[in-house]
Amino acid sequence: LSKQPHYDWGLRAVKSVLRVAGKLKREDKANEMAGKGSIGEDGLLMRALRDFNTPKIPAHDTPVFLRLINDLFMGINVPVKIDENLKKKVVRVAKETNLQIDDVFIAKTCQYNELLEVRHSVMLLGPGGCAKTAIWKTLAGTFNLDKPKKTCVCEVVNPKSVTGNELYGYMTLSKDWKDGVLSIIMRGMAKNFPDQGFYDYQSMKWVVLDGDIDAVWIESMNTVMDDNKVLTLVSNERVPLSD
Repeated sequence: LSKQPHYDWGLRAVKSVLRVAGKLKREDKANEMAGKGSIGEDGLLMRALRDFNTPKIPAHDTPVFLRLINDLFMGINVPVKIDENLKKKVVRVAKETNLQIDDVFIAKTCQYNELLEVRHSVMLLGPGGCAKTAIWKTLAGTFNLDKPKKTCVCEVVNPKSVTGNELYGYMTLSKDWKDGVLSIIMRGMAKNFPDQGFYDYQSMKWVVLDGDIDAVWIESMNTVMDDNKVLTLVSNERVPLSD
């Protein structure tokens, strides 16, 4: 495989693959009890490795990755699992928002959902105009289809449009705490502040950081993106993410 800055083959990736494999194992056990047959543990592990990692691999690396998977699991050919219900919803939302529908866009949107089921923090990477925004907006739209109230709400922030202090908050010279854009939003989401438009019935609350990644602002997001799921502010306040 080529060298890519977003490739991660460490313990965190292994843990995520095991989560996917565990979910597939439970589904396979239910199918076996229902008389629909079983794929077997080798097939489940192959599917977990392939389906979890394929979304983050560029097109030119995909054939190489699939050959590696086939070498590891010789003679095992498990079809790609497709959520037909989600696929139909993606097509419906895309039509309603006047987007051009193609198989790649549908696949990427479904893959994005699969990653969100495993990780609470997902990055959409790519050049301008490659449909990153369209993908997350379409997926959010699928969760709100035919719902009287939106169960998936999104707050978009461009982290490069403000300073680090304005993003996370800071202490003034007089030792007063001034909230930042992100601290206000995340606290409102965590505590369901209705004046900010957040309520208990909203099962999904997304903070979309739409902008270039750099070490200046991403460093403070480490504890949010890892398994701690906590935003730690300079004031020592800890804002936990709800499940």
